[in-house]
Amino acid sequence: MEKSKQIMDPWEMMYEPFKGVYTEDEIDEMTLAEVSELHDQHLKEENKNELNTKITMGNTNYNGYHNYETWRVMLEILGDIEWDDDEEVTADILKEIVDDVVFSNSVEKDCLAADYARSFLSNVNYYELAETINEDRLES
Repeated sequence: MEKSKQIMDPWEMMYEPFKGVYTEDEIDEMTLAEVSELHDQHLKEENKNELNTKITMGNTNYNGYHNYETWRVMLEILGDIEWDDDEEVTADILKEIVDDVVFSNSVEKDCLAADYARSFLSNVNYYELAETINEDRLES
């Protein structure tokens, strides 16, 4: 006899990570936008933790970085930037800088070259880059 898979309701999937943090009444009073934002933050944190685990386990496959794309972005875009010592560098800041550098010269945002660039950049581990940059700033 085969076990039937229980499919979780999409609303339950959104609420599940917050059941220990908020009461059911608090969750019910939240707007969809609030729940969606919390869910996105939760997923971002999970991804960050997963990537940090991979990094700390020595998963450095390309010149000391997670992958070729991460190494190449550090080498060619972020490597020569002098960072302000007062402000922590985050993955979001790095992604914004890289997107600006890559796409500011592109006349057409929806061309084939831009699609290839987006595909390449989707593999960049911005959390690893932020951690590396922040560690280097503290050492200097």
